[in-house]
Amino acid sequence: MRPLTVWLHIYLFIYVLTATCAAQDGLDLLTRSAQVEGTAAAHYLRIAMYMAPGQAETVVDEVWRDGEGRWRLERTSDSWDNGLVAVNDGRSLVISSPYLPVYLQVPAHVRLFGGTLRSLINPGLFSASPESGAFQVHGEDTVLGKPAIMFISRMTGTEIRRWIDKKTQMPLREELLDLNKKPIAVVIRRDLPGTEVPASAFQLLPAEAKIQTNHREWRQKAIIEWLRAKMPFSIPFRQYPVNQAEIEWVGWHQTTTGPAAVLLVRIDGELATMWFSTTGRSKPVVSRPLLAGGRIVITRSIGSLDVSVVATTERLATRLMRVLLGDR
Repeated sequence: MRPLTVWLHIYLFIYVLTATCAAQDGLDLLTRSAQVEGTAAAHYLRIAMYMAPGQAETVVDEVWRDGEGRWRLERTSDSWDNGLVAVNDGRSLVISSPYLPVYLQVPAHVRLFGGTLRSLINPGLFSASPESGAFQVHGEDTVLGKPAIMFISRMTGTEIRRWIDKKTQMPLREELLDLNKKPIAVVIRRDLPGTEVPASAFQLLPAEAKIQTNHREWRQKAIIEWLRAKMPFSIPFRQYPVNQAEIEWVGWHQTTTGPAAVLLVRIDGELATMWFSTTGRSKPVVSRPLLAGGRIVITRSIGSLDVSVVATTERLATRLMRVLLGDR
């Protein structure tokens, strides 16, 4: 009769081998899911909820894929990218905005990001590829009534939770959480009927269309034009190089005295918040947690506007004023 320790070692070996195989099967499912999502013909909604500074935002993308690498995306949101349309024919990606007469055209493989959290254009559910994080199988769950496998990846400062449909291998849900387990973003997928797409849906550019190829400059112009169309007051932005300051998020707060436009701007490697409101109507809400660090506030009146900057230093706040507005 074998000693008990021998049987115990055999048992532990089998247990570890079984657990390792199960974990590998789960990670293989995660990789296959990314592949299936990119190649299957599909028609679905990509619904994303983002915890923006002081408020939550919802972005709804209706996506069509033809199964041959082509896709079309139409966006609905409460921000500057409402009405945005993107078409990818496998060679080029073309994006249009109702606020700009110029189309953005970039190579099809370019992945564009617009802001601190949300992707400018990403028809897929995944915010990161399976290879980019140390994903581990966390167990089984049910999402939208469907059996799913849950994966977790913990990276510096964030945690990604991802659910994959066990049957179809398609992604169902993804969550991004901060260090305190509070949600930063939640994305879900809802399939829609009808996957056949007419060829005209993938027509890239109308005749004599104006084209721009720098996506950062195009996005910046689209944000500024959206603000000008949305706000009841004119914001006196000057022309400036996008590498000096870049708007990462834009929104507005409806106060009891009127609207205030709010911008989160990256400048000199730091984030600062800029507020625009009618003179004497609204003050920056510096008591709320902002993505921009610091509580230094400077305010300047320009015509009928009050412009306030919340930054880490007075030097940074003053420089942001000068870059975006000039010497006024």
